[in-house]
Amino acid sequence: KKLDFFKRMPISKAQSFIDIVEEEHYSKGDTIIKKGTKGDRFFIIYSGNVAVDSGGLEEKKIYGEYDYFGEVALVTDSDRAADVTAVTDVVAYTIEKYKFLNFIVGTGFEKTLKSLARIRSSETWNLLSTNRFFRQCTATQKTWLESIFIPEERDAGDIIIKQGDPLEKIYVIREGEVDLISDNKLIATLRKGDFIGTMLEVSKGEPAAFTFANRGPVSLYAMKAEDILEFTEHYPGLLMRLVYEFDNNGLS
Repeated sequence: KKLDFFKRMPISKAQSFIDIVEEEHYSKGDTIIKKGTKGDRFFIIYSGNVAVDSGGLEEKKIYGEYDYFGEVALVTDSDRAADVTAVTDVVAYTIEKYKFLNFIVGTGFEKTLKSLARIRSSETWNLLSTNRFFRQCTATQKTWLESIFIPEERDAGDIIIKQGDPLEKIYVIREGEVDLISDNKLIATLRKGDFIGTMLEVSKGEPAAFTFANRGPVSLYAMKAEDILEFTEHYPGLLMRLVYEFDNNGLS
């Protein structure tokens, strides 16, 4: 019930899961995964916390109860990209590589993990940690968001979103500046880590409240409306928090 990927799987998968997991215990300070080694298992934390260090992170990546890790090396058949260390005593459930790959084949979770493997980097994590809303997300929620990012580049003088148009995507700025315009008046200039469009508008099916235009070249991560809706359906509490911030602080 606590694992988000089960919400996208048939109930019959639960018995298969129970049959293939193994319980493991780690003491505080133990190295659970060593960077550069071959990926052999998928990990789910039952209790405790781990630190993930892949280098280049501006904010520490800490995983806790019901977070999972170690999946990218399995779906890409590559070496481990990070060190994972037990910050506390840890109880974890693990699944051997080929049992895990057989378990996820043909599921939405497999699609998510393959998307994540293509896009995940220290840059995406740092960007999520910069944004005020994304900072509130758990490590697993940030991982899900990384998996729906689509890199886009826009030339100077572009209109990214036009006021009144339906929101098919929203964006997070990677590099560059974007003007926020209402009724042809400049309201603010957005920079790295800021939203273009809002999850709130997408969730309510509302048109864009503002125009977003870039005077110079800009790099973005796009998120499709259908992917955002799936995310907010799984984490309605985050959407409620976003509504609160929007109502009390204006644009988030």
